[in-house]
Amino acid sequence: MTELGKLERVPLRSVWPHEAHDFTQWLALNAQAVTDVIGLPFSVTGTERMVGDFRLDIVGEDADGGTVLIENQYGATDHDHLGKIMTYAAGVDPRTIVWIAETFRSEHRDALEWINSVTPDTLSVYGLTVEAFRIGDSLPAPQLQLVVAPSDHDERTRAFRRLRQVERRVEWTSERVSYLRHILTGLMQRGSMTQTYPEGQPNEWPESDFSNNNRFTVRRVAEKVCVMVGLTSNRRPFVALELDSSDQLHDAAFNAALEEHREAIYRLVSGTPLGVNGLRADPQRFPFNSNPEFRGKVTGHGSMLVLSSSRLMDDAERDLQWYGSALGLLNDIVETSGLAAAIEHPER
Repeated sequence: MTELGKLERVPLRSVWPHEAHDFTQWLALNAQAVTDVIGLPFSVTGTERMVGDFRLDIVGEDADGGTVLIENQYGATDHDHLGKIMTYAAGVDPRTIVWIAETFRSEHRDALEWINSVTPDTLSVYGLTVEAFRIGDSLPAPQLQLVVAPSDHDERTRAFRRLRQVERRVEWTSERVSYLRHILTGLMQRGSMTQTYPEGQPNEWPESDFSNNNRFTVRRVAEKVCVMVGLTSNRRPFVALELDSSDQLHDAAFNAALEEHREAIYRLVSGTPLGVNGLRADPQRFPFNSNPEFRGKVTGHGSMLVLSSSRLMDDAERDLQWYGSALGLLNDIVETSGLAAAIEHPER
């Protein structure tokens, strides 16, 4: 039976001994924890800011320039902090107010809901509880939970999630472009890349060439046979050999070449030696598709042989070594199969 740990609540003061010096500062450095709950991205612009004779715990700014006010406290909500929030709001004219406490009294929850119901849509008020937990001797983990939100909170959260998806796609595109530029430039410098598409130096290609392509030609073996490198949509490096037709993928000599290099292929795609399940070549069927040792790593698509790394893209310099080894292996497979010679000098 699997042994499970017990989730235990941890007193906040054992995690953050001083509310202002510790908890407030943690919140300011981890604003994303609040964003994840209320669905509003914002950046912190100050802590313990003076508003008259009082100190506002945290002030921030959302993407549209609106002010975000955060008041936090230990224990249960009280009239003192509710009064402070009203005072701070009058002083900084916030678009968003967030009150964080260990527990919310029903009267204060009702007060925030009433404020949301009578104020314009330009003001949103949130109530959050904060707790900390650990399992066994693990580090304590904070948990923020939503207890009060504007009536349109769900709609705002969905909009925020859509925005984050767009932002992640933009981030991924930028990361992918930088990564592939480094890989292709490195391959060219090492002599592993003798023909490119698009033409010219990779570091001179416009970003659209990377955005619109997931693979790039690095060498042409014959008129209609080329070697390519790329990055899959799930961030795995791959190399590919594009043949003249799907018939060549099932050619007996080509399958025999794959059989001869199966140990090297498996080591390349898995990073470990080949297991007990060997690869049996079959001239009538591409042999890797049904073999569990190779599934998802060595595939035949139409007229293309694809070798994929088992690791996600990581350090570009280390991955450059993998690409170099993979291209060398493809070259060995082509040479062993006699494929290039057969295409360059067809039987008459």
